[in-house]
Amino acid sequence: MFILPLHYKPDVTGKMRVVGMDAMKLIKAVLFIKLLSPQSLKDTTMQIYCTTLEPKRGLGQGADLSVVTAINHSLLHAKSLRDIC
Repeated sequence: MFILPLHYKPDVTGKMRVVGMDAMKLIKAVLFIKLLSPQSLKDTTMQIYCTTLEPKRGLGQGADLSVVTAINHSLLHAKSLRDIC
């Protein structure tokens, strides 16, 4: 379980806690997640990229829906998916 950054869905109040459900390679590798909270999004599923597509600095930094962005936001010590288990 990890927490998504607030900019993933700006109109939500409360922490967006998610759990990974499945991974699949479409055009790029994606992780399918299920939201655990807030209550308004409970059991909603969405997909996020496993690697970051965002620029390192300037416009668009932090705007990508990626596991890397979420990990960097909520688990500062984590460097890979293994570290969040």
